[in-house]
Amino acid sequence: MKKLLILPLVMILLVGTLKPPTTNAVIVTAYSSEESQTDSEPLIGAWNNKVNEWMIAVSRDLLKNKIVRNQSIIRLCFYESGPTGKCVMKIVSDVMNKRKRWQADIWHDKTAIAVQFGVQYGFFEVIKY
Repeated sequence: MKKLLILPLVMILLVGTLKPPTTNAVIVTAYSSEESQTDSEPLIGAWNNKVNEWMIAVSRDLLKNKIVRNQSIIRLCFYESGPTGKCVMKIVSDVMNKRKRWQADIWHDKTAIAVQFGVQYGFFEVIKY
């Protein structure tokens, strides 16, 4: 009988200490591997990572404020999709130009797809720092 009373009490204490995940609003754009959009090595990211469909570049303020770092895994969701809309998992593998703030850049292998992506608004939560 005592075990039955203790378990709900422990559950209440644990639930009371849980915090909802922190999300960060960002402007989301896309880029492709062209020298005009990158440096002299368009297929290599800022931390010497080869570009791939899982990577995302982030603005330097997100790094400076220790929100994410190299190889952080994030879940990025888009506002216009609604609460049950499109979310993608990405790995922070590149850094954007200094002039960008609160922004993320998704890599695409085709320039036409990156252009079609345009500017979107979203939010992300850090899955693994």
